Amino acid sequence: MTVLEQNEEALRCLEDDFYNLYTENRTHEIESVVIEETVDGKKIICRVRDGYEWRLNSIYDTDKAAELYADRYEKIQDYSVVCIYGISDGMAIRKMLANYNETQTILIYEPDLNIFLAAMQNFLLKEIFERKNLYLVVNGINENKLNNILQNIISYQNRMMIVSCILPNYNVVYSDKCNQYLEKIAYYIKAEEFNKVTEIKYATRFADNLLYNLPYIIDHSSINELKQHFGDMNLGDVPAIVVSAGPSLDKNVRDLKAAEGKAFIIAVDSALKPLLREQIHFNIAITVDPRKNPDVFSDERIHDCPFAISGNALPLVVQKNLNRLFFEGDYGFQAYKQIIEEKTEKELGNLETGGSVATDALSLAINLGFTNIILIGQDLAFTDGRGHAAGFEKTEKENQEHMRQRHLVEVDALGGGKILTDVQMASYREWFEMKIAENRGKINIINATEGGARMHGAVEMTLKEALQEHCKREVDFDRAIQETPYAFDESDRAALYEEFMQSVSHMDQLKERLETGIEAYKGLIRLEEQQKQNTEEYRRLVEQVYEVNRIEEEDKYMELVRLYAKEVEYGAVEDIYTAEELSVKEIAERGKTLLEGYIRGIELCKEKMISILLPEMKKIRR
Repeated sequence: MTVLEQNEEALRCLEDDFYNLYTENRTHEIESVVIEETVDGKKIICRVRDGYEWRLNSIYDTDKAAELYADRYEKIQDYSVVCIYGISDGMAIRKMLANYNETQTILIYEPDLNIFLAAMQNFLLKEIFERKNLYLVVNGINENKLNNILQNIISYQNRMMIVSCILPNYNVVYSDKCNQYLEKIAYYIKAEEFNKVTEIKYATRFADNLLYNLPYIIDHSSINELKQHFGDMNLGDVPAIVVSAGPSLDKNVRDLKAAEGKAFIIAVDSALKPLLREQIHFNIAITVDPRKNPDVFSDERIHDCPFAISGNALPLVVQKNLNRLFFEGDYGFQAYKQIIEEKTEKELGNLETGGSVATDALSLAINLGFTNIILIGQDLAFTDGRGHAAGFEKTEKENQEHMRQRHLVEVDALGGGKILTDVQMASYREWFEMKIAENRGKINIINATEGGARMHGAVEMTLKEALQEHCKREVDFDRAIQETPYAFDESDRAALYEEFMQSVSHMDQLKERLETGIEAYKGLIRLEEQQKQNTEEYRRLVEQVYEVNRIEEEDKYMELVRLYAKEVEYGAVEDIYTAEELSVKEIAERGKTLLEGYIRGIELCKEKMISILLPEMKKIRR
């Protein structure tokens, strides 16, 4: 087999669709790449830019140069995540991997399709692709997977064990993309800190909301149906407008009248009342926050609006809605997402989020295929000391207290100067800026907020200017929403109804299996105390613990159970990877505590299924 054939065969070891995406691009004509012979008779890749050849390995001794680079990252702690920027000829990465074990997760991001294709043809990368726990992202093949992969591999437990490696000259040749990559990694590490506080405080509510909403998902549509239907439309340059409820919305909300029928207007939940008050017609509302103040939805007209909505959003929005609902499979939904896919071969789809409903709204606009997206009311700062548009007087009092208590930071203001914001809004702004950078050249994102924090990379216009430039053609988006197909036919609904009704019995089975793990941990603790490690019983108990840990990782209902056991989970695994020299007994004690917490979570989950899910299921089938 040729080098290329061996590499292509090894690509099949990666996630399911990488190989297929690669084959769609394998005939891409390689540009601005030179394969140069080295002094020691080997080959290296050079990237040509501005008439200069940038070597991605040494021209003199490729082995030694790769070895010296790998030595910088030799001592990597178990369970670390190693994020490598670039693949080059693969030599440095191969030497790095030789020092690692299978507990470590490796992410390789190659920013240039030309380099990747040249490497595939000229250098043996087989052993890299065959490595377990390895993720590969290549710009031009699957770059849209990068955010999801980072979100999946960076956790609260390993957030202090993320190692970033930039291969030689990649930071020079691809400096902008390199900075974006490092900023993404930093963003997802920071997000885990925010998520811990939120999850411990609100995880039970997330799960309860999901159980309330689940029956309605069967009878409505998903983000995927909406995406597919809009994909068949000729959107052209027609813009989407994301309307948020920042204080600057008061300046230009009336200007939105000119956009009706000529733009797809997405209203975030907090902006609904201001829009209705000004009699502005919007095409779809969006809500994702399980903790949203119900008062936001108190205007009865809201319940006659179509919604894009997360599976764990406020149940009253779902239960009172008289229009179309388009669900996304959100946090805690894994069990039922898997059931839906198995029974109907359909997916609900997900919206990438930066932690606020406005970030989900931008993701919705991108998913639906809009290439011009206008943002208004997106202050992301305390404009004139306020956090919201008019009509949020109670919230504004809370903002004043919040500003006195929380750490505030100054950021660049739209129009010049500085403005105060807090760390949470700053993190949302960072997410917007990441998306703007990702989509530069493909999607035109216009910040027409006319106040608040500057969103670096966005085009800045007044709303009137943006509408005059982009709202030139009428499209009946209301009709398009109503004509979007429902997710499931009657046979699908009947099958899902039966499966969801069986959820309770699975809780009993899961509890019984985890109880065997608790007994195994107790046995290990006893044998450790008796110093009987070299016995057949000890080996048997270790095997039992391994099997139970597999259940914990693989059982589709565990994500839901964890929502009912978050505080125990965080406490048990807080420093499980970083604590110095934990003994087997200490690890077993933590494992036992964790499983006991999951048992309590199972019991609470079963109780909630009986009191919430089953009655709601029966209600919709009457």
